[in-house]
Amino acid sequence: MKAGNLRQRANGKWQYRKPYGSYPDGRRRERSAVFTAKNQTEAERIARALVAKWDREFDAAATYRGTVAELLDEVARRGRAEQTDYRARSIRARIRERFGTMQANALTARDLDRWYDDLMKHGVVREYTSKGETKRRPVKLTASTVHHHHREMHAILAQGYKWDMVERNVADKATPPKVRKVDQAEYMPTLPALRVMLDTCTNQNVRMGILLAAATGCRAGELSALRWQDIRNGILYVAESGYKLPKQGYQRKETKSGAAKALPLPADLLRALEAHRVWQVESCARAGETAVEGPILANLRDDLTAAKPYPPQWLGLEWRRLCAKSGVAPFKLHGLRHLHGSLLTDAGVSLAAAAKRQGHGVAVMADRYLHAVGDADIQAANVIGAELSPLFALPQGEPQ
Repeated sequence: MKAGNLRQRANGKWQYRKPYGSYPDGRRRERSAVFTAKNQTEAERIARALVAKWDREFDAAATYRGTVAELLDEVARRGRAEQTDYRARSIRARIRERFGTMQANALTARDLDRWYDDLMKHGVVREYTSKGETKRRPVKLTASTVHHHHREMHAILAQGYKWDMVERNVADKATPPKVRKVDQAEYMPTLPALRVMLDTCTNQNVRMGILLAAATGCRAGELSALRWQDIRNGILYVAESGYKLPKQGYQRKETKSGAAKALPLPADLLRALEAHRVWQVESCARAGETAVEGPILANLRDDLTAAKPYPPQWLGLEWRRLCAKSGVAPFKLHGLRHLHGSLLTDAGVSLAAAAKRQGHGVAVMADRYLHAVGDADIQAANVIGAELSPLFALPQGEPQ
């Protein structure tokens, strides 16, 4: 680099400037500083120290430029949905650890394949806190989890290609581990099992959450965000999804598909919802509070005005507890969504209508939900409302 320029200004002030070439657009790149010195000897000493500092920073920037680390930082600046970014944070940390110092354009499909193999064979080490002490433990990764790493890397390189930071997306040529397609029917509760669970359940909110999930096919986040004002003229309007991240409060965002859904509700479910609202109001009144028109699944343990929603994780946790308490198989809460889709298709509802209700494309609907319900023994001619009608009797439960 060229030598800098030192000149004295008024009142004992000195200025030192040093060029560092040019930016890609042709603009001159330089560093400059103004400082106080008693004489030229002291000013030269300060200037030398500045040069040493600037050179280190310039060398670091040159080393950083064009690396995978720079690409990761550039993508991070774009911003993503908070929940999506939180889930991808650990994956991006592993990408940075493995490839951060590598030039992005030097990355090959073989580099990625070797990484995927290492993740499958050796897993990762996760930190956790126990009794105030930070500990580490090895964790094996499934093929599905390693596939998430591949998708994240592919998305990052795709954005880098759009920005001309890489010449190609080498993830297109990589070979992530095969993910075994799981038949969701094995996680889907049968109607007899669901009846046993509801007979066992004494928690009014849990009962209502289960019924809503089975009758509407809503995801846990969508159920969490439902408010009484979302029901109008017998139609449930689903436009938001709730989520809660560690050390953060409850948040709302658009649904997973980004589109709102208008779901006509069965008459029995509407009556059950009316009874649930009466229970909600009476529970608040017994505690000396007035219920507001807030969330349908209101957290009365933390707010006796029924203004606070439960986070989505709450219903999943209560569902697992209820499966164990009822003595049924460990079904998944998300299995209620698959049950809903299967009831629709098995009852002869068109794929287009079923897909619209589920918030899916027709192709996805056909791929995921055209399987037998199994032990439920559902008659193909029955409609979903008739199949679920025995479940809608909601006795008063405990405000848990």
